[in-house]
Amino acid sequence: MCEKNNSSSFVNGAVLGALVGTVFGILVAPASGNETRRRLRDASDEYVKVGKDLYDEAAETLEDVKIAARPFVEGLEEKLAPILEEARKASTPVRNEVVGKIEQLVDMVEDKHNLKRKFFRGLKR
Repeated sequence: MCEKNNSSSFVNGAVLGALVGTVFGILVAPASGNETRRRLRDASDEYVKVGKDLYDEAAETLEDVKIAARPFVEGLEEKLAPILEEARKASTPVRNEVVGKIEQLVDMVEDKHNLKRKFFRGLKR
């Protein structure tokens, strides 16, 4: 896999170098405007083809990685499933306790609010 990345980097560098060299050569070489435009169009067509080829290669490599990783991911899912289930079971009492504490806090705030209302009921603003 590492070798593929290195060769891919080399190919990318070679394509970029060829592109820069071609454009520079076309712009510097003495030719008519029509001839220069035709050569640029031909060169751009070639680089579009190379770009598509590189894209296809990258897509193929990605698919290969997905296929190679599938057994690892499935094995990981199998190993984690019981752990996640235990975590869910353990979290239920904690969640219930937190909800209970929140309800107590809400009740305390409401009680204090009601106490203030009773105390200040007779006062005018």
